[in-house]
Amino acid sequence: MDLLQPLGFKIVEASNGQEGLYQLKKTQFDLVIVDLVMPIMDGFEMTRRIRSLPEFYHIPVIATSASVYQWDREQSQNAGCNDFLSKPLEVEELLLKLKTWLKLEWEYDYPENNILQTPAENSPDLVIPSSEILSSLIKLAKRGRVLELEAEVIKLKQINPDLSLFSDRIKCLTQDFKITQIKEFLNQCTIN
Repeated sequence: MDLLQPLGFKIVEASNGQEGLYQLKKTQFDLVIVDLVMPIMDGFEMTRRIRSLPEFYHIPVIATSASVYQWDREQSQNAGCNDFLSKPLEVEELLLKLKTWLKLEWEYDYPENNILQTPAENSPDLVIPSSEILSSLIKLAKRGRVLELEAEVIKLKQINPDLSLFSDRIKCLTQDFKITQIKEFLNQCTIN
């Protein structure tokens, strides 16, 4: 939700498969992302029921699971899922699946003279946090946890004002959900 709502998607969450079916019948959706492991009714059964309803037969369903077993992928496909996403979700992979199944065309905004495009090593005023902090920030970026990442860099700036330039660069990127640029910047900082 943190990633997709700011991009203009209308999201409805359900805590289990039964609630998910209820929401699906109540509201019109363009796509369903279903967790295979849920209480009351799992994602396999929810998908089978979606496929049994003629009005929802053609809605794309993407399964998601932390399981790395091929069996789960095959079972989700047998239940009627169109695609599969492994957890933790990778932002680029999720956006690619959304592009495919919703037939989207992403538009990117690349400002011409952006301070964020300046390489880290060319900024003498740039103070970089410890490798432990960088590692933590990279994990958040890889998982697409933009709001958590933004909160962390705000805390960093408050704790250590020397990290202001670093924090401001990340914060500016989080406001535009530029995950790839955030990861590139953080990876560049780990090299320096």
